[in-house]
Amino acid sequence: MEKVLKGTFNVDGSANNPRHMVNAILLPEDWVGTIDPNTINIQLTPIGYVQDLVVDKIEWGRKIVLKSCNAANIHCYYTITAQVAEVAQAA
Repeated sequence: MEKVLKGTFNVDGSANNPRHMVNAILLPEDWVGTIDPNTINIQLTPIGYVQDLVVDKIEWGRKIVLKSCNAANIHCYYTITAQVAEVAQAA
């Protein structure tokens, strides 16, 4: 089984989403302890202009820190998937 999180991210927080921090996306509370952090997969799609987006780091399997290599403001769609822990262990 897999969990999926989709959304739009703005570095200025204009998406008005409590999961968005200054340059990070927080995974939902129900993911903590239920997913295998080693199976987190992140897809970033820039909106409007080239941003050279990368995932800078994943902290504690909970916080996804984004970075723009060309110092552009981050405005993108994201899809985050992860395997549920029991499924990952059985595979």
